[in-house]
Amino acid sequence: MPSKKSEVNKVQKATIVGQEAISHSRSRTHISAKTRSGIELIPLTKVKYFQAEHKYVTVRHEGGEVLIDDTLRDLETEFGDQVVRIHRNTLVLMSHLEGLERDACGHYQVKMRGIDERLDVSRRQVSGVLRLVQSLQDNSAVKSSPALFPLTA
Repeated sequence: MPSKKSEVNKVQKATIVGQEAISHSRSRTHISAKTRSGIELIPLTKVKYFQAEHKYVTVRHEGGEVLIDDTLRDLETEFGDQVVRIHRNTLVLMSHLEGLERDACGHYQVKMRGIDERLDVSRRQVSGVLRLVQSLQDNSAVKSSPALFPLTA
């Protein structure tokens, strides 16, 4: 007996698309991490960046750092309008970007508010990050603070 080809009909597709839109409109406001002391809730506004290492993702926030099981791809899908990928293993929250600099070797690095370390920007992501920084500079809120995104050589 020939097997039926399973296809999604229009009603099913509309339902699926509708659910995706609903899930994206209700993205999390906190990141949950299992720690020794229980489950820690970190407000997304306090998160500086997400960095993948092997199976886990490190969440760097104002109070330190924790490990979570989420993938960068899932985080980028959920918080796409709030994060920017600067490297295949790093997502940065745009609200904490302070600037873009070049090191002595000519590599671009992101400067973050409240963090002394610089995060490397991969060659593949440089053009997108530069466009983002320039668009933020063109934004009227940034014009009132011109030193917010200095590009230094």
